[in-house]
Order: sequence, then C-alpha cells, then structure tokens
Amino acid sequence: MMDLLDHAQLVEEEDRRRAIVARQEMLRGCGRKNCMACGDPIGTDRLAAMPNAVRCLRCQEGRERWNRRKGQ
Repeated sequence: MMDLLDHAQLVEEEDRRRAIVARQEMLRGCGRKNCMACGDPIGTDRLAAMPNAVRCLRCQEGRERWNRRKGQ
C-alpha cells in the first residue's frame, strides 16, 4: 500500500518532469500558454508579469500554500 510519503514523492517527480518539459518548450521559443498543473490557460496579465510562469495564478497560489505547510 502506498503511504503518504510515497504519494508525495510521485507527485513531486511528476511536477519536476512537467517543469522540465515546460522549460524545454520555453527555451525552444514555444512558450507556455497553459498551466502545467490544471491545463487551463495562464492569464495574459500573469504572463506579462512573469513570462516564465508555468502555472496559472490559482495553481501557483495553491503550490505556495502547500510549500508553506511543508516548511519550505
């Protein structure tokens, strides 16, 4: 049975893989228009403020809350 730490590790690995793919796309000049977490479009205001954003504002805020709870 998968425990909480195993699940967290799998989530982190998938997140890292998606971030690498997003970075590779950006370096190729493709840019990223959709959130790597939910697939929804990343808002134009967010992209204007952070051209390298890989998550929509809602998902990024959720990620930051998660990191604060983990103590990072």
